[in-house]
This record gives sequence, C-alpha cells and structure tokens, in this order.
Amino acid sequence: MDDHGHVHDADEHDRGRAAQRAKPVVVDVEITDDSNPDDVQCNLSSKEITIKGGDTLIFSNDHHPGFVITFQLTNTDRYKDYVFPNHVHDDRWHDSIWAKPIDDVHDSCPHLERWTGFWQLGVSKDNKTVTVSNPNPRKQLFKFALRFAKNANEAAVAMCDPIGDNQNGPTS
Repeated sequence: MDDHGHVHDADEHDRGRAAQRAKPVVVDVEITDDSNPDDVQCNLSSKEITIKGGDTLIFSNDHHPGFVITFQLTNTDRYKDYVFPNHVHDDRWHDSIWAKPIDDVHDSCPHLERWTGFWQLGVSKDNKTVTVSNPNPRKQLFKFALRFAKNANEAAVAMCDPIGDNQNGPTS
C-alpha cells in the first residue's frame, strides 16, 4: 500500500488472511438501465447490511473484523449478459471493483483506483459474482465502482457507482 492507501499486489496474501475472519455479506445487484455506460443504474439489496437511499451501503462491524462482500448479478432480463470481468494482473481496466476514500458524497467517482479499504478478492467461475474485502478499520466514506463486461475476458464496458459508509463498529 502506498501513502494514499492504494493497493499494490504484494499486499494480496495478507489481505486474504484478514478477510477469512470477516463478516460475510451478500449484495444482490440488479442492473436497471445501461443507457449511460459510465453511470449504469442498479438496484442493490442485502439481508445482512443496510442500504440507505438505494446506493449507500452502511458497514457496521457488529463484533467482526470487517466484511467479505459478495456482489451477485441477479438479472434475468435484457441485462442478463452482463458479467464481472476476469481479473488480469496489473490491468486495472479488467478490475471488477475500483474504490477510493472520499470526504463528501459529491466527490468524484473512482477511476482506475485500488484502495486497501475495499479490494477485490476474486470473481466466480461464471463471472456473476465478485467478492470484495472491507476491513472497515475506521469511519470512512468511500466511493466504489462495480464494473461490468459483456464478455468475461474483455475489459469492463459499464459501471455502477455506489457509496460505502464504514462505521467501524466493535470488532470483538
């Protein structure tokens, strides 16, 4: 990790171990409008966490050292062909998640950023789910981009930009 909290590949092993003890969360992602590929509209829902205003995921640790979040595409309609792209080492255009800490919800969306506060662990074989780690170490607003492709081996062509709100609840 550099001074700005951006992830570098050398950190992957340590991040994976920490994620094993985290609270599991599933977030359903339903694409509802892709007319603007840079701002795809999505409905997000979860049984494990609160989603405020339809796009702000509230993370309170509830006695866990962070979260492991599985985002799963649920479309069965005309958007069913979207997938999360396969991760390609050092090619951020193939990342399924971009993320960055922010001070205000009106700050710009992430563009090519990787952040140790919210990073991609892997994509399922069918490319319909992406798993992300959020250690939630302190109170922090952040923006993240869920990135979609029409072919799993191609770079993402569309993205949805939710907000995360780390509440840093108790971890023991």
